[in-house]
Amino acid sequence: MKAGPLVPLGLLLAVQYFGFAILVSTHREKLYFPGVRIVALHVFLLFDVAGYILWRALIRPQFSALRDLPKPRTRGGFLTGHVGAVFSNPLGRQVAEWINTIPNQGMLWFRGMMGAEYLIAAGADSLRDVLFAQAYDFEKTSAFRRYTKRFIAAGLVVQEGEIHKANRRAISPVFQPRAVDALKPMLTRKSEQSIQALLRRCNQAAGVYSPPQHDGTAVLDICDWATRFALDVACLVGFGEDFRLAETSEMKPVLHAYMTIFTGSKAKMSQYAWHNTAPPWLVNAFPHKLDADMDEASRVIHHLGDEAVRKRLELIQRGEKPPPDFLTEVIQCGKFTPSQCRDEVLILLAAAHESTAALIAMTIWRLTQSPELQDQLRNELKHFGMQAGIADMSESAYEQMTLINAILNEMMRLEPPLPITLRKAVRNTTVAGHVVKAGTYVVISPYAMGRSVDIWGSSALQFNPHRWIDPPTEEKPGPSPYGTLNEHGGASNHYGMLTFLKGPKGCTGERFAKAELRRIIAALVANFEWTIEQDHVPEQVGIVVVKPENGIQVRCRPLPRANGLDQGASLEEKSSLI
Repeated sequence: MKAGPLVPLGLLLAVQYFGFAILVSTHREKLYFPGVRIVALHVFLLFDVAGYILWRALIRPQFSALRDLPKPRTRGGFLTGHVGAVFSNPLGRQVAEWINTIPNQGMLWFRGMMGAEYLIAAGADSLRDVLFAQAYDFEKTSAFRRYTKRFIAAGLVVQEGEIHKANRRAISPVFQPRAVDALKPMLTRKSEQSIQALLRRCNQAAGVYSPPQHDGTAVLDICDWATRFALDVACLVGFGEDFRLAETSEMKPVLHAYMTIFTGSKAKMSQYAWHNTAPPWLVNAFPHKLDADMDEASRVIHHLGDEAVRKRLELIQRGEKPPPDFLTEVIQCGKFTPSQCRDEVLILLAAAHESTAALIAMTIWRLTQSPELQDQLRNELKHFGMQAGIADMSESAYEQMTLINAILNEMMRLEPPLPITLRKAVRNTTVAGHVVKAGTYVVISPYAMGRSVDIWGSSALQFNPHRWIDPPTEEKPGPSPYGTLNEHGGASNHYGMLTFLKGPKGCTGERFAKAELRRIIAALVANFEWTIEQDHVPEQVGIVVVKPENGIQVRCRPLPRANGLDQGASLEEKSSLI
């Protein structure tokens, strides 16, 4: 129990105890025996706690103003309600099932831990209020903020209110269209370097992941590779450091630290649940077995951030021109102390690499399920000037391609790296015309909204990139052989795609993330044929961002070089390759 109920319970217990003490002194002959007051104190405490639990878990929810909203047909656990089902793996599945099977008008209600009230925002009106109109009435939970501050950093993602508004304004210029356009050549170069490393992997006796196969192919964990690539990009954009993680088998400290913090597992889920439900003093008194390793990983990334800030400040003080990266933008805006600059950079590294890595891995897995789709994508890439060994195309061509953007849109719809997020009302407010009291939790599930039959129709659960494509016509042939990309995918409203959330608290890096995804997926498909090496569907786990728990084993086979160069050619010879 938190401090709130402890005060009235303590007062009630004191009144009961002293009332009983007076009764004993008045009727001493009938009631007194040695230790009677201690026994009475324990009995009163037991009954008070039991009564409080009964009131919170069963009685109070019956008087909720929201109790008439659609709700699950089962009662859930006596103490836990439906929290266990909602936040079990895969995250978002239970919410998706409810919004598709329980008749509703865009909002559902369920009981949580100790009778806490939860709303599921599942319609345009409710999501508009939570994400836009009343966005600052709903905050991330204090447990999430404590967890993120302890193990990652105290950056924008844990800030609320006026501080969040001011800091978001200070940071947002780095992700505006002009700034993202300036970063696109770097993304293309980084993709080139990573493809060259995979080509070497397929042709050298000692490689990054496993001994090469006799047929010139290689087997790798695409989740691990994608994490290395995305963290490389995040560090380059964040503070100008290229660790070349995707080009080596070395487990560098920055990679080990972030993998320790972010790699999903059932043990990590139990740790997060402990931090999320127990009060801070209890968490500190009984630390989880993973806490020590994650604290050490946090020290590593904090040291990395401190060093990056120190070196950049020294460079600026010497009058030298700093590189145009995120750290420079944060320092030069003049709104942050050195430690705050570090925190913002570390939050960027966390947010920019893990979600992108998850989408890269799951997109490659999806493509292994459809060789025909791979061939279609290579046909489009060739149309724009990209094929194995050649990338004779402009930076703007990536945005113009139809099929690759349709595939990525469909993956973001069905496999959002952030499948569920939680907000808590910090004041009395309204959602879709319903009065919502302070303390009510609101569940937002990009996973469930991407599978909503009301929004996407009867094919909501099917992977179908062509829903995002308008076929070519004589009047509108389109830039691609497959037609023109549409912006809706057949959805009835734009809340069916919440991969980056929306509104004043939505992800500031959406443009950059999409630019990165287009380039690396295009390069991977143009240069390699991908097949699966496992017979099971990846099981997504995680506490915030989800990825397959045991990775995804895939085989990559280099495609014939269009320019006739040997696969083992030197980097100088391949300088024009993708």
